[in-house]
Amino acid sequence: GTTLNVTNSTFSNGKARDDGGAVDVSQGATANFTNTTFAFNRSQAGTPSGVGGTGGATRVDGTANFTYVTMAYNVGG
Repeated sequence: GTTLNVTNSTFSNGKARDDGGAVDVSQGATANFTNTTFAFNRSQAGTPSGVGGTGGATRVDGTANFTYVTMAYNVGG
């Protein structure tokens, strides 16, 4: 699988049409987040009402490790 390493970063005001407002970690993938902030991200379903998306900040089907991570004001559909 694929590995993503993110350090000293901010994911802010992201919007996904479906799942994972900032990041969607697929099955078989690994994501490592260190000293990272997720704020004001939103997921919504690809429907006219925009209801039903999962993971306001992240959606994880694979493996995700969070070390010293702040999550605030993220909304899943």
